[in-house]
Amino acid sequence: SRITEIKQSTGNSDRRTGNGTEKPRKLTWKEKHELTAVETRLSELEELIPKLESAINQIGSDYVKLQELAAQLETAKETQEAVEFRWLELNEIAEQ
Repeated sequence: SRITEIKQSTGNSDRRTGNGTEKPRKLTWKEKHELTAVETRLSELEELIPKLESAINQIGSDYVKLQELAAQLETAKETQEAVEFRWLELNEIAEQ
């Protein structure tokens, strides 16, 4: 899945700065729940985007419906990008 790909690309390097004596920050209770919600949302988007792409490919000559689906696809991809970015932020904190 996309989450696994992102995890592998980020690696497990030490993200502390300075002389290494800083105490690593941990996820707050709210951030832990947000991380779970973000992972769920990413899974939903990973299912939605191919469905929208398939619908676009099969739409035929209904240009009104094509525009609606294209707008939905664009929104879904933008949302996915934003959610992935937040997932990376939270995952980085969790790995400290």
